[in-house]
This record gives sequence, structure tokens and C-alpha cells, in this order.
Amino acid sequence: MPYRIRKNDIVIVAGKYANLPKFAGFYERAMRIYDNPIELRKRYIERLGPLGPDDQWRTKWYDLAVAPSYAAYEPITRHGIGPKLFLDPKIADELGDLPAAPDSTTSDNLKTKKHTE
Repeated sequence: MPYRIRKNDIVIVAGKYANLPKFAGFYERAMRIYDNPIELRKRYIERLGPLGPDDQWRTKWYDLAVAPSYAAYEPITRHGIGPKLFLDPKIADELGDLPAAPDSTTSDNLKTKKHTE
């Protein structure tokens, strides 16, 4: 079902790969929410529901595929991110103002405030 986007509409595109460089021209602003990696893993596993003995591969999948995939994705997309929201104040202290990715050509989007509310 098509949806018409009108002038001044706010559209939120959420998802791990929403900030890939090939999509950057479609957005006015991009943001990222950071959280404690341990909490992220915990919530991922909780969303899976009860796991039986034959389902343990799902937690290994997170450790072997999901987490490393994000670790590779984050620096590639870092330069296009404006606001950075930190759900855990400790993460904000650890990450601070993240430097631009090695392939970044601009630093304008990196001047952000830490949000630790």
C-alpha cells in the first residue's frame, strides 16, 4: 500500500542498516542510539523467547554474526550521523565524541552533545 509523504511530514526510518552511505541522500538527519553492549545482547536474547536445548545456536548467532556485523557497520556510517543518544551514561563516558571513520571526509556532523538523560 503506497504512502504519500507530504511536505513537513516526519518519517522515521529505523533499522540497523538505515544509515548506510547509499541511503544518506534520502535523509535530512540521521541519528544513532548507543547502549551498553551487554544490555543489547540481553534484550536480543529476551526477544527470542524461551530457548530450548536445540535453540542455543541463536545466542551464538548474536555473538558470531550480529555483534561483529554491527562493529564493522558502525565506523562506516559514523560520519553521516548527527545526534548521538546514549542510553547508558557509562557508554557516553567510554565513547565520548566518536572520531570520524577513517574514510570520512567531513567532521561537521561530529560536533554533538552527549545525551545522557
